[in-house]
Amino acid sequence: MRKGQAVCIGMNSINPEHYGTKGELYICEKDADDMHNLLLINDFVSLKLTTKEATRDNVKNAILDAAKELKSGDIMVVYYSGHGGKVPNVPSPYDIEYDNIDETWCLWDAQLLDDELRNLWASFDKGVRIVLLSDSCHSGSIAKAPISLEEENNIEDEPQEEENGYIRKKAISDKVAKATFENNEEFYRKLALEVNALEITKKPVEAFVKQISGCQDTEYSYTGETNSAFTEALKYVWDDGNFEGTYKDFYKQIREQLTNQHPKLLEFGEKIPEFDAEKPFTI
Repeated sequence: MRKGQAVCIGMNSINPEHYGTKGELYICEKDADDMHNLLLINDFVSLKLTTKEATRDNVKNAILDAAKELKSGDIMVVYYSGHGGKVPNVPSPYDIEYDNIDETWCLWDAQLLDDELRNLWASFDKGVRIVLLSDSCHSGSIAKAPISLEEENNIEDEPQEEENGYIRKKAISDKVAKATFENNEEFYRKLALEVNALEITKKPVEAFVKQISGCQDTEYSYTGETNSAFTEALKYVWDDGNFEGTYKDFYKQIREQLTNQHPKLLEFGEKIPEFDAEKPFTI
């Protein structure tokens, strides 16, 4: 029997001792709770990590524990709702970044690099299906899939929402991002060098990854009144399981619901033809 596991992460704030700000978002724990329940209903074994629980080690270990258990034919869903960040890329022969920036998830204690996420996917066996849903700013290539600048810029040029009481950008500001990096530069540069030196960094991703992100690398994702905008659109399209179609159909319909941010679908790894034809969240 095939297995389905999930990790759902929701960040209502971040540790001001590292970031210099609490970065309060209010709605992201609810996002994670709603996705956790959606996946439980669909027979996944789901772990929820929120705010202070969602440390770098806890998130990585939760995904690695699943990688040890899941085998060819099984499925892994990773969901994140919180701030997206960025740090300067440390080049290596195995790390191609079109913009010389590493996109990140702002976890409680520090940022998780897209390079680290890529290595997590490489930890899964060939034949495992991985779905990554990232409701965060600058998330167009958060899975660390190959992407070109031309592809990234091929989006509609529309104004984005202004912030108000309910609508907030899910990104630490450029000023905060710069200060966070500068105040912790030794940590992030050492981390990047250590990641680049790992043997798994040289290993190709043999599982197959489908990423649907809340926006492009150059854009913001936003919160809302009942959920974050991307997650609200996802739930609307899912329609309590009444949605019929493939992951590509799912992505297209979610994107149609959003005007101020443009979700991104990326796929990479060892192709699994039946994965393309499945209804989302099929174990």
